[in-house]
Amino acid sequence: MLADMVELAAEYARRRDATDPQLTRDREHTLALVRLHRHAGAAKRRRPIPQTRYPKALEVEYAKAIANTVATARAHARETITAALPSLLASARAARGDAGAFLERELESLGPNVDALDRGVFAGLPVVYENRKGTTRTWVDSDGATGSTTMKHDYGYIEGTFGDDEDEVDVYTGPDQWAATAYVVYQMSKAASFNTFDEKKVMLGFASADDARAAYLAQYDDPRFFGWMESMSVDELHARLRKHPGAKSIRDDAGEGKRVRDLIATARKKFDNALPTKAVEAMAKKFGRRVSDSNREQVRRQARAAFGVDIATLDAKVPAMIEHFVGENVSLIRSLSSRTFDQVEGIVARGVTSGARHEDIGDELEARFDISQRHARMIARDQVGKLNGQLTAARHKELGVKKFTWQTVGDDRVRDEHEARDGVEYDYDDPPDGELPGEPVLCRCQAEPSFDDLLDTLDSEE
Repeated sequence: MLADMVELAAEYARRRDATDPQLTRDREHTLALVRLHRHAGAAKRRRPIPQTRYPKALEVEYAKAIANTVATARAHARETITAALPSLLASARAARGDAGAFLERELESLGPNVDALDRGVFAGLPVVYENRKGTTRTWVDSDGATGSTTMKHDYGYIEGTFGDDEDEVDVYTGPDQWAATAYVVYQMSKAASFNTFDEKKVMLGFASADDARAAYLAQYDDPRFFGWMESMSVDELHARLRKHPGAKSIRDDAGEGKRVRDLIATARKKFDNALPTKAVEAMAKKFGRRVSDSNREQVRRQARAAFGVDIATLDAKVPAMIEHFVGENVSLIRSLSSRTFDQVEGIVARGVTSGARHEDIGDELEARFDISQRHARMIARDQVGKLNGQLTAARHKELGVKKFTWQTVGDDRVRDEHEARDGVEYDYDDPPDGELPGEPVLCRCQAEPSFDDLLDTLDSEE
């Protein structure tokens, strides 16, 4: 008995000493340690394995920390904007000569038939809408063919501009009035077998070139109408349109467009200065370590219950996981600035061009900034769940665990595909759809370890 124990202890020491601290512990380490304790009679009787728990309390605490940090930065930015609004709005009204919108002056000059036209402002440009989304447009091709199309997007022309066909420039408008990029489609002539350029179509309000191209093609029965497409900033489009005699742009209105952009840039800087990278890093690292500590204790209790031996993992991969967690969280939290201010600029610009009251704009800004705090809570839920799931998998693998059972939290927010996995056993080397519990976005599922393989090996030896 003593000789066996000495031999086992020597084997374990050799394995321990030969193991690079940066390498993970494997199943043979676990088996050797448990054998040693069993021979010494130090292994306690096995107990039921504690169920894995999602760290909800840490998620809530982290969400509050992010929200409070963002709220402080938000207050600095919002105060900068609201303080400047009265002066900005007064200047815009004075430049227009009245308290109304820019288009009121333009509509008066068009005579008694003005009511027959559907006008609006989009991306700072005066647009006459010939066909709204959902209506039917009849058309005549360059070769004389006629037909009709149900409009997928609003369609019309930019008033006061001069296009290649000597008419005003045609425009399709999408879902986002303040999208930063404009797209110009060069349309080919059907009469010339699509070998000759015909006219340009401006695509405004689309999130990407792919979206703009798809929106254009959705209106045509032949993809050959699409020749090629040019992208440019909305500001550049305004500049190009101003080169034509008679072209008009709301952003010319006493330079108010530039004043709005400068104000938002100042507010964005205030936000960023109140949300320094080092402070965000320290907050993320603190919570990353707390999630790791909670997870380590949970895995340790499970291993002790299964083997009757207290087994500590080397956690070789954990430091890198926490560093990745910190980097991703800093990026996500600071990105709240970009997501928020892109929308805030649109709110202020619309208010300036429409002559809105600064109190009304302030209320809309408050609602917009509140949305950024909801995003903060989503970041906490997603990142805590993801890190906890990755730590669980890494520590299980270090113990030599090969299989796990997928476990959901069992509430009504569990997605259908995860509910179907609940209670199903999987291999760590072949998880469903390549996903581990906790890894998908906003996933709070857990991995219950299967120690059966290790226990069967030990029991068979006895």
